[in-house]
Amino acid sequence: MKLALAVADIKDYLCEKALTLANITQASIEPSPAFISGIGTHLPNVGITFDKFPVVKLLNQAMDKVRKKEYREHKALKGHQYIFLKHKNN
Repeated sequence: MKLALAVADIKDYLCEKALTLANITQASIEPSPAFISGIGTHLPNVGITFDKFPVVKLLNQAMDKVRKKEYREHKALKGHQYIFLKHKNN
């Protein structure tokens, strides 16, 4: 788990700079099990906020998976892929 070690290195760096870890309240990270584990292990009192773009990517992949499954069951959905991906105002 190299990413968890990266969190440990960041913690060590902050301690070397005489920063108080209690002042760190949030960490913005990718939704990776290694990063989550690293924050939980090395900075247990820090809240986690996930970066927007990886989360949106995961949601789009999940939506595409559901759309493909529904298409297999309901062939009338053919050609309507982008209805689910458009902005609601369009």
